[in-house]
Amino acid sequence: MFTFQKFVIDHYKVQLVMPENSHAAELFRIINQDRETLSRWMPWTPNIKTVEDEAQFLNYARLKMAKQKLFMLTILVNNTPVGMIDLHNIDRKNKRAELGYWLSSNYQGLGIISSSVNLVLDYAFEKLNFHKIILQSDSENGKSIAVAHRLNFTLEAILKDQITYNDDFKDLNIFVKFQPK
Repeated sequence: MFTFQKFVIDHYKVQLVMPENSHAAELFRIINQDRETLSRWMPWTPNIKTVEDEAQFLNYARLKMAKQKLFMLTILVNNTPVGMIDLHNIDRKNKRAELGYWLSSNYQGLGIISSSVNLVLDYAFEKLNFHKIILQSDSENGKSIAVAHRLNFTLEAILKDQITYNDDFKDLNIFVKFQPK
């Protein structure tokens, strides 16, 4: 298993690792456990109906990573998968990417996502030499908005009626963070 980074928060040993098929069963269990909440914010949730669906997604992610179109990591807490974090829609010509993440409800509010995002941002700016990282969030996703504020992202735009949930249109917040000078 390739470990990208590791850190400790309280008594939790957190590792950011490359996704492996062995993560599929536990990630699927968490998706099922948190399906109602995840489906509110993550449009891919309905597509993951089985462990095999999650394993196929992890295979797809590894292929995209091999082509440098995606950078995805599984978040492990005490060696158990609890979520994922990624850079997607990578645009090397314009030196930018979009940031995404999700975490089991059992581990939210501990600083795991904020710490993980900081490590991925450092990698994006220092190693990949990206100029801009974009974080898109439903305007009602208070937890993701709090992460953006905590990590000093700038609200660049609010796109009105940009996304739908249960046939209702919702606004989409576009947060950005630029490479430190």
